[in-house]
Amino acid sequence: MDILKKDIRKPIVSGLFYPDNPEELKAKIEALMNGCPRGDAAVILCPHGTWDKTGESLGAAFAAASEFKPDRVLLLGPVHREKDRRVLYLSSKKYFETALGFVNVDSSAALSLTEKSDLFVFDDSPHMEEHALELQIPFIQTLFPQVEIIPLLLGGLKRSDLKKAAGTLKQRLFTPDKKILVVLSANLSRYGLASQTEAEAQRLLDNLEMPLKRSLKELETEGLISSCGTALLTLLSDLGILQDKTLHILKRDKTELLDRGELKAVYYAGISWS
Repeated sequence: MDILKKDIRKPIVSGLFYPDNPEELKAKIEALMNGCPRGDAAVILCPHGTWDKTGESLGAAFAAASEFKPDRVLLLGPVHREKDRRVLYLSSKKYFETALGFVNVDSSAALSLTEKSDLFVFDDSPHMEEHALELQIPFIQTLFPQVEIIPLLLGGLKRSDLKKAAGTLKQRLFTPDKKILVVLSANLSRYGLASQTEAEAQRLLDNLEMPLKRSLKELETEGLISSCGTALLTLLSDLGILQDKTLHILKRDKTELLDRGELKAVYYAGISWS
């Protein structure tokens, strides 16, 4: 198989956030899932920090979905830059690469999202500098080696945009003939004073029953939460695929750092709905 360099989204945090040696990477994934309950969850939420800090949450979330048999994986993450544009970014790359090799992008499914919708655009710029989705891919390659992915990054969408986007996703992707694993990449809080971010993380967890009972955007505007996943979780709620599903908070992690005499932290969790 001839693979052109222009068709590959190269890894940007391999060797920094997770191992870049294939054997070490495989062993790390096995260790992180070891002892975690296995399940067939079709929706999971995973963090996107260094595996040294977030790995146990990642392992718990993917273990909870390890017995699911997806036909494709919808990867949803935030844009940490270029936040103002009101679009969802698709990638024109045919492959995403890690130390474990290449995972195929479901290009036809991605293209279908752009039909009669100006919210979905092909733009590789955000994907080339965004780590949120990359950190999930080695687990996908390990558990679902033949499954294609649809990598999607959310820009600065308004509430009305999210409702429209959810409608398009449901119509184009969530069809009776395809089983989809949805992987959301989001942290529970921003990086800030530990006393504040811990409370923000807990408040987000307290409001995650689907469908959402209260607008996460309102909570964010009021300064009660600070997660990079506000839009992702709102989109998930709008998809309407979690009726009668139970929220499972599988594992919680955090990064703490003494910064100029103040304890600062960011909080993570591995979550499933099943």
